[in-house]
Amino acid sequence: MSTSPGKIDLQWVQSSSPGVTSNGVYRRLMNGGTYPTSPTYTINANTSFRDNQVSRGVSYCYEVTAINANGESGPSNESCTQTK
Repeated sequence: MSTSPGKIDLQWVQSSSPGVTSNGVYRRLMNGGTYPTSPTYTINANTSFRDNQVSRGVSYCYEVTAINANGESGPSNESCTQTK
């Protein structure tokens, strides 16, 4: 959700896979954008993230992955929102 101008807050349920050490956060533009091949952000294992690198009034979509010693999981369900 966009909670304030130029910011999007994401929340998710962490993967139940053992040994999750980080999360990959993927971002794309909602209208015609494609996801990058590597994460937009790689963060410590968590269940929330604030994206401060977005433009006001633009719609973005996100997917999150879990990363452990065996590699990266498949992506979460997509979530999209427009910034304030």
